[in-house]
Amino acid sequence: MDLSYTKVRKLTDSFIVLDFETTGLKYNENEIIQCGIIEYEDGKIISEYNEYFKPSKPISKRIEKITGITNEFLEDKPTLGKNELEELYNIIRRRTIVAHNAPFDMKFLLYQLQINNIEHEKLRVIDTLTFSRKLIRETPNHKLQTLKEHFNLDDGESHNAINDCRATGNLLLLLMSRQ
Repeated sequence: MDLSYTKVRKLTDSFIVLDFETTGLKYNENEIIQCGIIEYEDGKIISEYNEYFKPSKPISKRIEKITGITNEFLEDKPTLGKNELEELYNIIRRRTIVAHNAPFDMKFLLYQLQINNIEHEKLRVIDTLTFSRKLIRETPNHKLQTLKEHFNLDDGESHNAINDCRATGNLLLLLMSRQ
């Protein structure tokens, strides 16, 4: 199974930020329960997509605590199937995708596209974690939550996909100013 993508080495101010909340860390065993996407043009937000999905098995108390997403909240949400993935792919295709710790989100995305037989081109991805490690020296680590708090990147809760998208988008713009 090909879970590879093209790593973009040059930062740009027009991009799509992607973030998932999942039932665990293993892309081939766990499921996506929230998808956030924010589209930027010339460094400004032009659209947002935020969707929740009901997993096939109940989420653990640990994941509920981390994300704030409960089984009760997900009860009436759609499952993540081929139609939802095609809609998601149509939003991100032919765009530069930005994610913090991109391998995590990209493995989940590419695995789901493949098991649902959705044809896709090789995706172009900027990992803000990689660029943060190169360009930011004043924080104790480069976790999104640490960077978010240090630079006041977003005022929403962490481990919420759409809030983390806003923080990641603002982080990319900060990183561009440091190049």
